[in-house]
Amino acid sequence: MKRSAKAYLAVLLVCALAFSTMTGFKTQDGFGQVHFETGYPIFEGAYFGEIIGENSQWGIEHAYYVEADPDGSDLELKVFTGEVNGACTVENMVKYMEDSGYKVVAAINGDIFDTATGTPKSTVIHEGNIITSGYAPDRVLAIDEDNEITMTPVGLKYSWEGVMAGNGPFSGTIDYFNVPDGNAGGLFLYNRHYSSSTKTTGDRIEVVIEADDIQMQVDGTIYGTVKQIINGSNTAIGEDELVLSTAATSSHGAMLSALEPGSEIALSCEETGSGLADAREAVGLYYSIVEDGKMVTNGTNVNPRTAVGVKEDGTIVFYIMDGRQSSKSNGLTIEELAYHMIELGCVQAWNLDGGGSSQMVVRQPGVDQTATLKNSPSGGAARAVSNGIMLAYKKKNVSDTAANLHVYPSNILMLPGTEVELSAYASNSLYEKVDAPDNVQYSSDDCFVTGNVFTAGDAPGTAVIKAEAGSLATEAYAEVVTDITVVPSISKLTLKPGETRDINGSLKYGVCDIPSKPELFTFSCDSNIGTISESGLFSASGSTSAQSGNIYVHYGETIGTVAVNVTAETVKPVVFNDTAAHWAKDYIGVLATMGKVGGVGNNKYDPDGELTRAQFLAFLAKATDNAEIASAAPAGFKDVSKNAWYYNYVNWGYQKGIVNGVGEDKFDPNASITREQMAVMLCNYAVFQSFALPQKDGLVVNFKDKNKISPWAIDYVYTVAGAALMNGMGENEFQPQGVATRAQAAKIIYEYIDSREGIND
Repeated sequence: MKRSAKAYLAVLLVCALAFSTMTGFKTQDGFGQVHFETGYPIFEGAYFGEIIGENSQWGIEHAYYVEADPDGSDLELKVFTGEVNGACTVENMVKYMEDSGYKVVAAINGDIFDTATGTPKSTVIHEGNIITSGYAPDRVLAIDEDNEITMTPVGLKYSWEGVMAGNGPFSGTIDYFNVPDGNAGGLFLYNRHYSSSTKTTGDRIEVVIEADDIQMQVDGTIYGTVKQIINGSNTAIGEDELVLSTAATSSHGAMLSALEPGSEIALSCEETGSGLADAREAVGLYYSIVEDGKMVTNGTNVNPRTAVGVKEDGTIVFYIMDGRQSSKSNGLTIEELAYHMIELGCVQAWNLDGGGSSQMVVRQPGVDQTATLKNSPSGGAARAVSNGIMLAYKKKNVSDTAANLHVYPSNILMLPGTEVELSAYASNSLYEKVDAPDNVQYSSDDCFVTGNVFTAGDAPGTAVIKAEAGSLATEAYAEVVTDITVVPSISKLTLKPGETRDINGSLKYGVCDIPSKPELFTFSCDSNIGTISESGLFSASGSTSAQSGNIYVHYGETIGTVAVNVTAETVKPVVFNDTAAHWAKDYIGVLATMGKVGGVGNNKYDPDGELTRAQFLAFLAKATDNAEIASAAPAGFKDVSKNAWYYNYVNWGYQKGIVNGVGEDKFDPNASITREQMAVMLCNYAVFQSFALPQKDGLVVNFKDKNKISPWAIDYVYTVAGAALMNGMGENEFQPQGVATRAQAAKIIYEYIDSREGIND
């Protein structure tokens, strides 16, 4: 039986708050401990939720999900993509979808894709029309007219036949439909779903075909007439045109050359056991993770994830797990993802493209006119992807009369005695934003409410706030908590004598942020390291010897600490013979003085020398003060001898998840490290230290050579670039395969330590 939106939300939030009380956190399979959960209805029978918690192994987890039952509602499952030869964010796909006459309630990213061209791996179908065959078709999620989802193999055969003017009948196989030219001997077919031109290069034969209907469908045929035969490439594709293309030297070339304007052509797609005949929509999947309520796959890599699942009653579940952001969310393994989908009630579930591609957009009723991004992509911003899966309905004229009342925040964590201002919004019968009523009245049996201001009571527990405006009513919830921790603005600090640094504090309930007032924090410190003001300005002491101690950040009786090292006044900076005139001399000198880097002998650093994979691990180990280096378990690489100077470093790096091998039991320690490899290792090092690389405000990263970055490295490259730890080279190029130098490594390590602990040279 379908619950009403209000009833569902009440159950959802009460349950969420019930488990986040002083009795402890709820444990969910695959996810870990849930510290807080919230949500709100987004359509009749559709709901958006967030889960924040902690995995004992990986740390903070932040998941987002949408549950929807399209049965009996206006909602449809839709697959949408922009031009195949290109990509766009899911938010932009929503805009295109709404331009075509639909309103989108929620959407997620879909298939994995070729990052250089935006082409999805597998077949895409939209509104019964095949958008692309994909470059490696395997399996798809097929959606029928009843919005039922099934996994099916792709068994489609594309062919052409007809009559050559003056030469009789012909026939042949088409290898790819709307896929970039990547096979010298293949025959390619294009329409406007691909792009405005074929984007081909080199010596080719391309045949322009006119047709009344250029849409390719399963078990369908397009009838057309040859318009033009072109000995060339990158042919324009008109709105009522298709183009056949092949290399001039291929076996197909002679047949295309024999065509003449006016030749009749039939272009067909035949189903060969795929189960796609009834598919209204289809999108490729990575692989199945839950079948019949049981986990069917596993994987140990921890990453952001995107998944879609189906419950026993047909309810659709969209799921996103953020990751690669230690202060926000770390991600899940595939096995954990499967178990969490089962925990959410899915009997079938499939893994889609994850990593930096993971995106969920949701329309917040009463607030958003269109669906907006809700999760936090690992690359710092939404990535352009190949396609997405959407919950949408056809636009129609409805009354602007308010049919639903919404109060935000709908669910909030609070400290005793603190206040929160509530805001009322309204939506029509389709949950579209309309003007909110002026006569909203708030009340509560559990707390104090004055106007729209809610004041938490003194005791922990759940408070319910009622909002009413005429016949409209809704509820908001507050969880009053006392089991909090103080989190200083910095965990570790190194200063010279007399230097100053501002210290601030924030509050956490588990891993969840708790709003607080800055003026309620007080500060103290150990006397040997310096003094600190009432506002949190710390001044390091002067001493001829190094000093260490703590700064204490107080919130009532709860205390957070900052480990502080004050260097000696008489420390003499290290100067190498070959760095005096080098651009990196300051970075190298400071790190060498701190004992974080060393020379190569004879008081030389060799700043422009190429850096090996093993040497960069040694850099990172020294930046960690060589902690736990000797105690690391053997990694088992065949090319890492026990007698090698880097043996312990490699073991340590592998154990901490900083680096992997390069093949079958090999590490390749003496290979020069590339810039993209360095970016990956640095990001993994930050995860090991539970440090979220801070992204610089206003810094836009868009390298001209981004297509040269390996797919496995692109998220890491953009993360370190967004943190200004690695910059572009020359004309805004990253040069991902370029070899890194010892000077570059010193600058990167310097910037990393400075962003994490603070360095003042």
